[in-house]
Amino acid sequence: MSSRIPEKALTAAERALGELRHDLERAYGWTHLDVTLSVGPHDFGITAHGTVVVPRVARRLHAALIDAVPEGWPVDTSEVRPLTTGDWRVIGAERAPVWQQHPSRDRKLSTELLPEDGPVELLARYRDAWLVRAVDATVGWLEQGPVAAAHAPVIEPTRGTAEGVIASARAFLGAPYRLGGATAASIDCSALVQRAFLRGLSLRLPRHSTDQLVATMVEGHLPEQTGDLVFAWTAREGPCHVGIAVEGSPMTVIHASLSRKCVVEDPIDRFLDGAERTEASPLARVLAYHARNVGRTCLALPDEDSEVDG
Repeated sequence: MSSRIPEKALTAAERALGELRHDLERAYGWTHLDVTLSVGPHDFGITAHGTVVVPRVARRLHAALIDAVPEGWPVDTSEVRPLTTGDWRVIGAERAPVWQQHPSRDRKLSTELLPEDGPVELLARYRDAWLVRAVDATVGWLEQGPVAAAHAPVIEPTRGTAEGVIASARAFLGAPYRLGGATAASIDCSALVQRAFLRGLSLRLPRHSTDQLVATMVEGHLPEQTGDLVFAWTAREGPCHVGIAVEGSPMTVIHASLSRKCVVEDPIDRFLDGAERTEASPLARVLAYHARNVGRTCLALPDEDSEVDG
């Protein structure tokens, strides 16, 4: 192999790293991409080490490096890890909006945190906003900084019943729909599921429906019992819309409806009407996902793109 090939490959890989950093800064107003590159053993392949904000960035980096290096060269990003600081803080508000991008760039709501959600891990401060990670693994920006230091949270075993989940979900009936909302003042479909399971069963689920699906799904499963999650792809509600099944004649689904602008409980036939795709997650799989996370400080998200980047 020519001695020039590793040198040229490393230069191309570093250029791809710089372009990705520039793209992230332009899109999100800030990024953390603290990564170094080196040529692998025997002057073959590229190895990356360092930290990024969320796993999705590591996957984008891997794809960018594959495109940059000579065909057939391996790219190892296994040592690129999510940023952690261990600096856990109490939220200094009864309701804390979390923005997907730095609030100086865009005000697209990612979620809303309440005291019941626990402390947040302070990752960075930039231009009077704070980048944080919540216990549910949501990463986003707070305008009001977290206050007192807190002990690192520990996800505990579930307590409660499926009936408690349904009672908690029904308490939101009539609440207005808002994408990114996560309170009784306004809420979206995945936040309704998340709040109902947290309040009724002390069970932690990811914030976004795509993550909820990947974490718990049995492919081809249909809802059978109270507490199963039901997902539908329809024109009126959008892709990967989620609700909670309730046993009965007929079975019903509690969900935050985009088309009807509020939380409703519908017969399952209405929920699924016109669906191009349907999936369901048995309650047992939902419980198993939580059990795998017991003892952790925050949820381990499935290996799937999330809604937040940076």
